[in-house]
Amino acid sequence: MARKTKATITESEFLALPDDGVERWLVNGEVWDFVVEKHGMTVRDPMHGRATARISQLLGNWLDTQPSPRGEIVDGNVGFRLPGESGNIVGLDVAYIDSALVAESSDAALLECVPILAVEVLSPHDTMGFVSDRVKILLSAGVEIIWIVDPYDQTVRVRRKDVPPQTLEVTQELTAEPELPGFRVPVAALFSRG
Repeated sequence: MARKTKATITESEFLALPDDGVERWLVNGEVWDFVVEKHGMTVRDPMHGRATARISQLLGNWLDTQPSPRGEIVDGNVGFRLPGESGNIVGLDVAYIDSALVAESSDAALLECVPILAVEVLSPHDTMGFVSDRVKILLSAGVEIIWIVDPYDQTVRVRRKDVPPQTLEVTQELTAEPELPGFRVPVAALFSRG
C-alpha cells in the first residue's frame, strides 16, 4: 500500500534516502512510499515482473524497427525529475523517451526529461486513488501517453491529456499512434509467457 509522509523534504534529502528496494516518489516535497511488507521484507510480485519484462521486450522490438536516431526504452531502475517548480521525482515501470531527449540526458542519477510514454503496471496493493494521483502528476508534467496495465484482469487503460480514458481487453489491439509510429500489438501479448 502506498503511504504519504507528513513532513516535506528537499530533493537532496530525498536522493539521500537509502536504496532499500522501496519505490518512492517525491511529489511537491512529500515522499510517497509504495511498499507492502510481509515478514519484514518488501513483497515482490511475479505477475507484475512478468508484465513489465514483456512490455519492455515488445517496446524494444518496436524500437529496433525505427530509423536512427532512436529513442530509448527504460525500466523501473530509472528515475525522472519532472520539470516545474514542484520538484517531482518519479519512477516508472517502463518508459519511452524520444531521441532528442536521449541526446539531452546525461549519466546523472535522474533523467531530467518527460517521457513520451509512461507505463504503470499494477500490483495487488495499488489503490485506485494512488493510481489516479500518479496519472494526474504524469499528465500535468507533459507525458503524452500513459498505459495502466493490469496483469490480473489482463487489461490496459490508455490515458492521454484531455482525452477520455480507453480500456482495452485481451481481444483488442494496443496501438500508440502518433506517439510511437507503427507500434501495434495484441493486448494478449503483454501477458503472454512465451
